[in-house]
Amino acid sequence: MKINHKKSILPIVILAILLGGIGACSSEKTNAEYLASAKQYLASGNNSSAVVELKNAIKNAPSNVVVRELLGDIYLNVGDAAKAEKELSRAYEYGSMSAAISLLKAYKIQQKNEEVLALSSKLSMQSDQEQAVVEIYKGLALYRLGQDEKAEESINYANELATDSIYSKLGKAYLATKQKKNEEAIKIVSMLVNENPEFIDALLLLGQLQFAYKDYYEAITSFMKYQELQPKDLSIKLMLANAYVKNNQLQEAEEYLDELLLIAPEHAFTNQLKGFVRYSLNDYTKAQLFLNKAIQKGITSPENLLLAGYSAFKLKNYEQSYNQLRSIEDLLPSSHPAMKLLAVSQLKLGYSMEASDTLLKLENLSEEDIDLYSKASYELMKEGKWKEAKLVQNKVNALEFTDAVDIARKGILKLSMRDVEGVADLENALSLDSNMPEAKLALAGAYLQDNNYRKAHDLANKWLSNNRDDILAHNLNALAFLKEGNELEAKLAMEEALEIKSDNPLSLMFFAKLALKEDDAELALTYLDQLLAKKPNHLAALSAYYAATSKIDKENLAVIKIKNSFDNNQNSLTHRLLYAKVLFSSKQTAEVISLLSTINTDNQLPDFYWTLLGDSYLALNQFTNAEQLFDQWTKVNPKNKQAWIKLALTAELNTDVVKGLNTITNGLKELKSDTQLLILQTHFYIKNDENILAQRNLNQLDKETQAQPAVQGLQGKVWANENRFDEALPKLLVSYKASPSSNNAGIIYIVYRAQKDMVTGITFLEEHLLSYPNDNKMRSLLAETYMRSNDNKALTHYQKLVHLVPNNIGALNNLAWLEYQRENYIVADEWAMQALSLDGENPNILDTAGIIKLEINDVDNALKYLKAATELAPNNETIKKHYQKAQKMK
Repeated sequence: MKINHKKSILPIVILAILLGGIGACSSEKTNAEYLASAKQYLASGNNSSAVVELKNAIKNAPSNVVVRELLGDIYLNVGDAAKAEKELSRAYEYGSMSAAISLLKAYKIQQKNEEVLALSSKLSMQSDQEQAVVEIYKGLALYRLGQDEKAEESINYANELATDSIYSKLGKAYLATKQKKNEEAIKIVSMLVNENPEFIDALLLLGQLQFAYKDYYEAITSFMKYQELQPKDLSIKLMLANAYVKNNQLQEAEEYLDELLLIAPEHAFTNQLKGFVRYSLNDYTKAQLFLNKAIQKGITSPENLLLAGYSAFKLKNYEQSYNQLRSIEDLLPSSHPAMKLLAVSQLKLGYSMEASDTLLKLENLSEEDIDLYSKASYELMKEGKWKEAKLVQNKVNALEFTDAVDIARKGILKLSMRDVEGVADLENALSLDSNMPEAKLALAGAYLQDNNYRKAHDLANKWLSNNRDDILAHNLNALAFLKEGNELEAKLAMEEALEIKSDNPLSLMFFAKLALKEDDAELALTYLDQLLAKKPNHLAALSAYYAATSKIDKENLAVIKIKNSFDNNQNSLTHRLLYAKVLFSSKQTAEVISLLSTINTDNQLPDFYWTLLGDSYLALNQFTNAEQLFDQWTKVNPKNKQAWIKLALTAELNTDVVKGLNTITNGLKELKSDTQLLILQTHFYIKNDENILAQRNLNQLDKETQAQPAVQGLQGKVWANENRFDEALPKLLVSYKASPSSNNAGIIYIVYRAQKDMVTGITFLEEHLLSYPNDNKMRSLLAETYMRSNDNKALTHYQKLVHLVPNNIGALNNLAWLEYQRENYIVADEWAMQALSLDGENPNILDTAGIIKLEINDVDNALKYLKAATELAPNNETIKKHYQKAQKMK
């Protein structure tokens, strides 16, 4: 039986045996004795033993109300509200109204306000005192739910029921706080606590009021007393930690926070406090970790964002710093230090326009700020935004400098804006320090960057007139000649520089590149060896060395040098990336992953890092790792187009075209109207059968873009999906001519087949395979086509296919079937056994093997294979007939 291979999966039954300790206990105690024993333990302060006795009693009589209620009250008295709730709710269910009051307390501790309201609505206590307690807890729950008017009604009702009860007085205190009569509230709860030192609800409110008054020391005292009474109540630990933080007792706070994070590592406020403590102790890595978790969990307060932004900046995580500081930019005064950090982050990320806007807002500039403003101006100029750069420069021009270096920087900033006064500034700087390299380089660099080569030559010649051996002057002349395209004069200047300084890096690199250009790798290596002997870590030279050795199949020599350089500069990202690049070129992708995967991706990293590591994952078919990496890239730099493209295409490689579409759609939110992303989104619309949306995108493109072969191919696919085959085919052929990929070839064949022009379709595939003989996908398609019409040609193509891909199960099985039909049973059996060795659970493969075994009189194996095939595919009539035939031959 021929197949297009699809592996069957048998259900696997896993038997799990759970072993637990089983103990048989026998006791002569009755429930009454257990209860009496528990009360004795309680009287002596031995709560744990009392709990054991009560649990034993519950085992004997689960519905014993008295035992349940007493056990719940024990839990409640130590603040373990969750366990108390369990026992008290059972006691209440079994009929205890007194348990209901305690259950309300358990709900209150856990801040289960809805549960408090639900229970209180059912309760009508016989005693006014008890009903007042119910009304107070109901009121507190309503307050927490923002229903202040109803809360006041409940508290006032409690006061009417039992004016002098401690709970009514507590209600009055809460009412006073809501009316902002805090002094009155403190007076009430202070008296309550003095008269009733173990009245935990009053003690808690007292501490909260003291905290609100910023009397943190007294709040800590009250909270500590509460904790002594309710040691299992986790909420009080958080309140204590917060009070300690406010009182600047960070060590004490952290002890509580660490305990709480072990229990609830995702709790937002706990993470916020922990982040603040770590920040205060200059531990920015952990500060960022905890603050980000608090933000992710919903506490997006300006304070959190500010501290997280500061921490990220300290760690050079500029993208995170930018995102967090930008979100609170409007809340910060122009004099706030964070504004300068925001500007630096914007510059680091290439957001020059945003940076300039931020810098123009800053006040109280000093000489220390010249470098920041210079960088901003240059970034704007590189983008052609001269007007904005001029605004930044004008702000710097208002400053008066006395230091030669600062004057030089100011000068180059002016020159870069074509402000001739910059020359005067640089000349002024050199008059203060005639040998100052920075001023000389600044002036030379400004001329070169401004393409003012004549002035660059004049400057170089002026220096040479003072000193003929001025190597900087010769290099400046050489660079100016190179930029002018005058390679001959540049070469002469480089030669003259080499005569003065035989290891002049600029000259040696020039002649090495010239030799490489002329395909003289040996000569290039001569220059590079000389340069690397003096500067073994020169990155451009190392890279050129690899290029030269590659031309003469001696890459290992370069790899050794690059590795040695990396070993000596392991903290240098550029050296690490160069080493990774050569490893990738030599297909050592596992080593590349080892080299790059440990780098902190929160830091600002070049695009090359992401693509190199991601492509290494893909080379090893580690799609999940590649997706995670590219996803991180989009988060670190959401404005980077390549990040979105890589993530989307990786999702497609992993056969998740829905994720690919979602990725590109998210990318377009960051890079609105980007043509390349729009085209890729169209591709994914087609993959997801969203033809209307794909056509909408195509209609948005301008005519020049629509004329691109790839875009014509997309239009062809849309039309093909709409059965407009005659219109689709010319577009698809244009796309195929530009990119003769397997996918493009496949859809053209499908269109020919849809037009019922099989001859042209088959001829097209044959011609495609002549040009691209390793296209296994199209060869498999063609062989499958020939299976219906030309067994000989099908056989030929399947033979070529298994030669290229020996483990192609479908091809092996179809070869077996074709040879079986040609009555070449021995050969057919060999192919079938190969297929069976790769997949012994596929009913089609088993069926093919079985019927071939019948023809060579191996009936036992035929029965074995056909029986297995029948069991796997009991509804397949063909397999069933083959099995019946084998049974008859037994």
